[in-house]
Amino acid sequence: MNLKSSNIFLTLFFTMNWLVATVFCYKPSSRLYQSSVLIGYKIYYFGGVGKNDAFFININTLEYIAVANIPVNIYQSSSVVHPKDENICLLVGGLAYEPGSSSLVSPNKVYRFDTEKSKWSVVETSNKPSVSSRLHLNGGVSDNNGTMYFFAHPDYSADSFIKLDINMMSCGDCSMKDLLFFDINSSKWSTATAQGENIDGRIYHTAVLTSDDRLIIYGGRSSLDEDGGYPNPTLAVLNIEYSSYKWSIPSSDNKSHPPLTGHSATIYKEQEEKREQMYIAFGK
Repeated sequence: MNLKSSNIFLTLFFTMNWLVATVFCYKPSSRLYQSSVLIGYKIYYFGGVGKNDAFFININTLEYIAVANIPVNIYQSSSVVHPKDENICLLVGGLAYEPGSSSLVSPNKVYRFDTEKSKWSVVETSNKPSVSSRLHLNGGVSDNNGTMYFFAHPDYSADSFIKLDINMMSCGDCSMKDLLFFDINSSKWSTATAQGENIDGRIYHTAVLTSDDRLIIYGGRSSLDEDGGYPNPTLAVLNIEYSSYKWSIPSSDNKSHPPLTGHSATIYKEQEEKREQMYIAFGK
């Protein structure tokens, strides 16, 4: 298994230039299926397969800084900023194990990280999800009332990924042009069909939204099989402005983008230069 190093790849969306930034100081080990979240000018990374460490990268200095370890080894979780306190991160779902143990931790538990104090606490919740559902827990969003929404599915059926959300939307031969949307304000689902370029179906890719209504997907695998290969193109853009959905492939050389799965992607907007960057880290 070829895991990528802790270098971070950057895509500049307005020029679509491709850069590789080498990070200095503390250097975390390679990893898969970690979660990430942006707070201010820091991108926090949590866990990964067999990992319980946590750290952030300072975007201004490109330095990694270690913070307090997570109480459990955890991966495939969703990390979100608390809707009422931007200094608090929540780790929800995924697979969590006590360090040195093969027993799953109760899915009732949510892990709360105070970024100012660098301190973890455990929150017990009610109406726990099933173990299989939390395995597929995917990107959280919150509404104006502080309610957070997550999307999950309880099994590995390839057809299950057709209409879930953009991160697990399709797999293998399923069409990336079939879109499903959930309005968190009205709690209603809607569907749409995207036009434009043909984009291979995929799973375990990342998706980030820019301020000018472009959804950038990156990487992924063509199937659940470890040897299933990588989809084409590696990088694609879905324009969702004015409810007009169209796939495109950036004019930059798509073959120069390293294929990845199990990675993290985070968007950051530079206020002074008024440009956005996508930070891609880890994976294989």
